[in-house]
Amino acid sequence: MRRLRDAHTQNGLSPRQFELLGILYERGPVGQGELGALTGIVASALVSYLNPLEEAQLITRRRDPHDRRKHVVALTGKGRSRLQAASQAQRDAEDQLLLALTTKQRAQLRDLLKRLRDSLVVLT
Repeated sequence: MRRLRDAHTQNGLSPRQFELLGILYERGPVGQGELGALTGIVASALVSYLNPLEEAQLITRRRDPHDRRKHVVALTGKGRSRLQAASQAQRDAEDQLLLALTTKQRAQLRDLLKRLRDSLVVLT
């Protein structure tokens, strides 16, 4: 697990920030409240993760044009590049961890872990 955490931190991201950028990459711009719901992060804590990402110009936050009380969070080009670098570092770390498995076994494990992760998202 430390290798995976290090893969993120060498790119200047905490594991939680990596998760947030990944969601924005997959879904596109998302309301800040929805982003909190997707991750299970309360609004006050979410701000502490988003502020440094915004300061580093990895995300933008804009008022929702349909509801001025809400903010929409979007990934920037710089954020996409940082996420791609961190994702590659994570894949490299995973490959090192899984050297004892065949390529087929690695693919099966990744599929199973993705299914578990997706089922957890549905439960929360």
